Formats: sequence, C-alpha cells, structure tokens
Amino acid sequence: MERIKKKAELILTHSNVCFLFGAGTSVIKEKGKVSFPLMVDLLSSIRENTEIKAFYDKIKENSKDISDQYGIIKSMFDKHLYSEEANVEIFLSVLDCTEQFIVDEDFKKEVAKCCTLVKNCVKERIFESDTTNILPVYKNFYRSIHHLKEISNNNQPINIFTTNYDMMNEFAMEELGVHYYSGFYGIVHRRFNLAFYDHEFVNIHKIKNANYIVDNNHINLYKLHGSLSWCYDEINHELKEKNPYENSFSPEIIYPSSTKFQKTNSIVYYSSLMREFSDKICKENTTLAVIGTSLADEHINKMIENALAINTFTLLIFGFNKCEIEYFEKKYSQYQNVVVYPEPKTFSQLTDLLLGIEGAKQ
Repeated sequence: MERIKKKAELILTHSNVCFLFGAGTSVIKEKGKVSFPLMVDLLSSIRENTEIKAFYDKIKENSKDISDQYGIIKSMFDKHLYSEEANVEIFLSVLDCTEQFIVDEDFKKEVAKCCTLVKNCVKERIFESDTTNILPVYKNFYRSIHHLKEISNNNQPINIFTTNYDMMNEFAMEELGVHYYSGFYGIVHRRFNLAFYDHEFVNIHKIKNANYIVDNNHINLYKLHGSLSWCYDEINHELKEKNPYENSFSPEIIYPSSTKFQKTNSIVYYSSLMREFSDKICKENTTLAVIGTSLADEHINKMIENALAINTFTLLIFGFNKCEIEYFEKKYSQYQNVVVYPEPKTFSQLTDLLLGIEGAKQ
C-alpha cells in the first residue's frame, strides 16, 4: 500500500497533470445544509416534481398501445426515469428527439414543456445547494495545485476537466486571483472560442527589451457537459456565457446524446471540448487524475481507453470508498499504466494529499 502511495506522489510531481472531476467533488454532506447533487439526487428532484408527475399520469391514462405516441413517451418515462437503471441525461436526451414521431401538435408542445420542466429541476436543484461548505475545499485545491507546480519540474498549465455544471471552480479561482481560461472571451458579450485555450499568459511585469516571459501558472478549465453559465444564442447561433446568479435564462447544459446536440446546435462545442480532452491526455508523459466519478460515461471512457495505449500515459484514480476502489482495481487489472490509490479519498482529502507532498524535485 505504501509503495502505491509513493508511486502516486511521484507520478503527480513528474508528469503533465490533468484532473477529471465528477459530481462527487462538489458533494459535502453536512447536517442542515443542502449539498450539491449527485445524479441520484437529480433523479429524485425530477420524480418528485408535481407537474412532471401529472404529465406522466396523463400519458399513462391516454396510452392504449406501446406503439402509439403516448405509449412511446410512457415507455421512455418507465425506462429512463422510473426504473432502477434510470438516467437523467438519457431521459432528457430521448425526450428532446420525440418531435420526430409525435404527430399531434398539442401533445408535441406538452412534451416540450416537460423537457423544460426537467431542465428547470436540474437548474433549481443545483441553485438550492449550499456553497459555503464546498467553496473552501475548491479554494484549497487550487492552493494545492500551486504547491504541486512549485515542487515539481512541470512548467505546463494544469488542465481541469469536469462534467459538473456548477460554478465552484470559477468562484474559487476568481477569489484566489488565479488566472484561468474557460473557452470564452469578452466582458459584456462573452463568446466561446476554443482557440483561447491555446493562448499563453504573459506577465507584463517580466517583459524586458520586448522579450516576453510566458507565465504558465494559469489553469485551463474545460466543462465537458456544459455549465449553468452557458447560454445558446439562437439568433446569432453561438454559445455565450452569462452570470447565472444575475441573469434568468435556461442554461445550455450539454447531455451526452448526439440527437440532443443536433436539436440545440451545440454539437460543435461539445465535440470540440472532447477533442481537447483527448488531445491533452494523449500528450507524452501525461497523467489524468480522476476523482468524484465512477467513470460511467462511455464517451469519456473511450477517450481514456485510447490514451491507455500510450506507454507514457498514466491514469490515476481516487475512489470514494473501498467498494469503488475494488471495482476500479478489477476493471483496470490488466493495465500497467493505471494506478488506483489504495485508500478512499474525498475531494478535500485529495487536496490535503497534494499539499502534503514534499521533496519531489529531482
């Protein structure tokens, strides 16, 4: 066990490190406070919504056959919302493409309204979450990143990939004064442009005789499934960013379904971010440190699987509990370049681990 721990520390300080955050990174269970939700929490919120339940009761009542339009929608609810295998992302994705076979215009509008209700449930459940207990953890994480860069030989910017919609990364970095790129540019009208991830941060205080000194202490933040701050401009056909705490709009939360992207015109942004994920983890001598996720997203797993074919790539996994650790150990038992940390780690504990690494310089 100690050997694996030391190996993990060595990997973190002697490679180009990328992090992949899942929903578990924003979860802190404290009495009297509403934590950020896991997918199971989002499912509960949707299932308990009275308007959504009323719509489901209506389609059950009107469904005569599994092949009619009511029966098809009912089967979607049964399989993707009310079964043990229910999945929020798939549920909303299949609802988004129902207009292809719904003939009744009034019923089509009702289904569209239900889609909006589901999106609002997701948004409202996230906004209900208490930020005071998790924000210090995120801030401590970015302090640990600074520490990690100081004791390592890595002069590359750290890449943070997350499937979360919340704004904790942005809040933490802005409060700490950390320079970061999130793919958007502009102040009044913030537009998405992938090229901004390739920009280098220049410290003007270190400019001498027009020789620019590049400062790679910035962070690249990639929100793979969208964000509460994302808003799609239907008029100009472009993705923009707004402050969700100051503006009322339906966020462009990206669900991993190609049919959903075709409907919302977001496929170009999603696919671009996934290409960035693939390109970054496939670079020589790269480590992808994973926490807060069960790695259940097949589109992400495929990218990781491709990277595992590269000898200099390392997948470092931090499990939440012993059961999860055993699952990962079994799943990746055939890979020499996968390291599963032998002890359970929460996001807060990972931060403490990073801050505690010493003497890693060669």
